Amino acid sequence: MHPVKFLTSLVLILTPQTLAAASPQRDLAAQVEAAGFNDFEDRRHEIRIDHCTMTTFVYEDWDEHPKVLWSSFELNLKDLILPDRQKDGLRVFWLPKFKGDRGAAMLTFEMVKGATARHEMAMRRNPKPPFEPSPREGVDGYVYKESKSFFILHAGLEGPDQGELFINLLEQYRLEYCYPLG
Repeated sequence: MHPVKFLTSLVLILTPQTLAAASPQRDLAAQVEAAGFNDFEDRRHEIRIDHCTMTTFVYEDWDEHPKVLWSSFELNLKDLILPDRQKDGLRVFWLPKFKGDRGAAMLTFEMVKGATARHEMAMRRNPKPPFEPSPREGVDGYVYKESKSFFILHAGLEGPDQGELFINLLEQYRLEYCYPLG
């Protein structure tokens, strides 16, 4: 191989975007996102982490429209209060017989005093004012509301492990990347 061609290829591989995509922070964010993913029957839940901003997405099947946005929360991870351990040692509420023989993990979150999460929701949920219109276009109209608490439901599980893993990874990510050492 000609040295100039090799060097050009090497430079293209080592761009800032490539380095950022392979960083320990991005790797841990990907683990949080994977643990926060849940797809069961007609509902899918996804998580996106961008630095210290977390966005949740819930998609549902609506008539002939598969996986339409039902709800989304965007928040600063520094303002999030993670659930405490309960008497059973879990940080999730475990519902063993949610649907048939499948269980569900409910993860409840609150925001610190004075902070809110921006909740984007479909108009078919009949939101109560105050709210502001969202520019999102799609099957339904959408609005933004401010919320001090929310929950995530992972259904179709055999046990609470996935919910516990999500909270533990989220806590690790937050401690490592959202609270600067001073």
